[in-house]
Amino acid sequence: MNIARPPLIYFLLIPVILTVFVVNVVHLYSVTDDAYISYRYLDNWIAGHGLVFNPGERVEGYTNLLWILLIAPWRAMGLSPETVSLALSLLSAGILFAGVYVLATRLARHSGAGIAAVILAASFPPLAHYVGTGLETILFAALIVAAFARLSVTEKPDLWVAVILGAAVLTRPEGMMVGMIVYGIYGLQNKSARSDQQIWSSALLFLMFPILLTCWRLWYYGELLPNTYFAKATGTGLELVGNGVAYVSHFAVWQYGWLLLVPGVLVFFPPILKRLPNKMLASASGIVLLVHFLYVIKVGGDYLPMSRFILHVFPLLVALSALGLWFASRARAGIVLALASGIAVAQNVTFYQSSGTDYRSLEEVRSLNAEWKSLASWLKSNYPADTVIAVNAAGAVPYLTGFKTIDMLGLNDKHIARAKASFRVTAGPVPGHFKYDGEYVCGLQPDIVIMSSGRSLVASSPREAELVAALNSFDSDRDFLKACANLYQPNATRLENGRYRVIYTKRQSSSTSATAPANVGEKDAAFARGLDLLATARLPEARESFMESIRINPSNPDSYTNIGYTYFDEGRYKDAISIFEDTLRRFPSHPPALYGLALSAEKIGDTQRAVQLWRQYLNTSTDPKWKAHAADRLRMLGYGPAQEAEK
Repeated sequence: MNIARPPLIYFLLIPVILTVFVVNVVHLYSVTDDAYISYRYLDNWIAGHGLVFNPGERVEGYTNLLWILLIAPWRAMGLSPETVSLALSLLSAGILFAGVYVLATRLARHSGAGIAAVILAASFPPLAHYVGTGLETILFAALIVAAFARLSVTEKPDLWVAVILGAAVLTRPEGMMVGMIVYGIYGLQNKSARSDQQIWSSALLFLMFPILLTCWRLWYYGELLPNTYFAKATGTGLELVGNGVAYVSHFAVWQYGWLLLVPGVLVFFPPILKRLPNKMLASASGIVLLVHFLYVIKVGGDYLPMSRFILHVFPLLVALSALGLWFASRARAGIVLALASGIAVAQNVTFYQSSGTDYRSLEEVRSLNAEWKSLASWLKSNYPADTVIAVNAAGAVPYLTGFKTIDMLGLNDKHIARAKASFRVTAGPVPGHFKYDGEYVCGLQPDIVIMSSGRSLVASSPREAELVAALNSFDSDRDFLKACANLYQPNATRLENGRYRVIYTKRQSSSTSATAPANVGEKDAAFARGLDLLATARLPEARESFMESIRINPSNPDSYTNIGYTYFDEGRYKDAISIFEDTLRRFPSHPPALYGLALSAEKIGDTQRAVQLWRQYLNTSTDPKWKAHAADRLRMLGYGPAQEAEK
């Protein structure tokens, strides 16, 4: 096949765009909590405990075996897994860019399309972000596009295609889906497939990878499927489809994905499809994309930001988009590269400038990562090595402490993974966060239970910190509180920065109830009872107590406000807004109601109103701790002091 080449000057765009990629990698670097789950399995393996989360408990709470195996030898030599992960992801990114170049070039028979594909891939900020998350995302995407690039050369599956797709199966379960589509298409559309020894040999070699993986899993863990399947994928029908549609829409709208989707779909218009030199390869790419997008919608997307699941097949979309631009420009390399460069600029400007987008949330994620590391250091300094903890964010804290850990969301716990799924329709179910069993966790009697994802909390007193911890908890936390309120008690420790860290520990035999509410117990018993119910996450009962308090003492604004917070914590943000607004009509500029209203406005995406309310809160409140937190919220929304000066 003759491949036409554009003038040499066009190739100078590649080092420019790779520079943009490296800058984005550095700027968006942040190791995610989930990466530390794999690191914990790896360290236990190297230490001789086996590939396990807790020594002595064989549970497969990961889905990236090849990623762990690739990090293992370097980790055994003493290198940090974060460093090795970054190096492997950068290497994978290089393979990815080479793959999209080859695939787009051979689809269009012109290297101008290949350069455009590299521009589109390397300029996409979310892809650069996942290079530094410690996850296998970039490796998996690189393997998928490498298999298709190989197909573009061989024109039918060979042994190398089988090995590459087999490696993808070992990297993520979705690799099996991609492999089945590839072999299905080439087997059905190739008239000589039945007698084609190359296709059959390739298909059989590919199938050996999932077969051997399943046999090993059955032997080592005693299960046909990984524990993560039961924790994330079972018990779901259409409950998560709304989340999935929103997830894909976020990619299409806020990340300018439509600029890639439109030209990608253009390829399959009959006049263009007829002119393609390799219709089968283009069809296979398109079907993989379609099936994967439907799969993402079905499973509800992902709770991690920046379209992680879409990045798995993003290189295929980029290659088809470059091909669509090629035909739309009537095969003029200069126009194609100009369009690709324009899309690259649009994606980066939108990503970095729009308030409330993924970039604005990245700083909050980094802050939470710092909180987990601080918590782990604090726990190691204050508790012995044989401490048993229960936590819902079971990544950095278990890894950095080395403590035996009960994963309250079930990824690393067989019992919880098989619990009945529970969806909060009002708040929107979060993928991977709907399995829990508070009574089971309570029965295991952990020494420490960590609430509110382990973050330190803004509060003016220990008691207030305990209430905030209960109100900012996961569903799994609330379930634990309801089951174990009589056996565990909150303990708030004041930190050097003036915030509080709240953990739950076993009650002493002589202990009774939690500390009495400060400065409120005298007002009325119903109000005090409402606070106690809030502290144990009994939100509907707390609401009834505050309503009773209003009947007894209608002049107490905190009773009204706390009703709003019970709705807020249930994810009923519109109901919460209604209560907060009613409170402010009765008690103008009441700071706690303003605070709750601003948070609720953020939750429903009304950024403009949230900014206005935060400013009003700053002008009204006299509590320096909560004012500082409100200022943080403004900064997260892009309206901090520096941004205000610019505006």
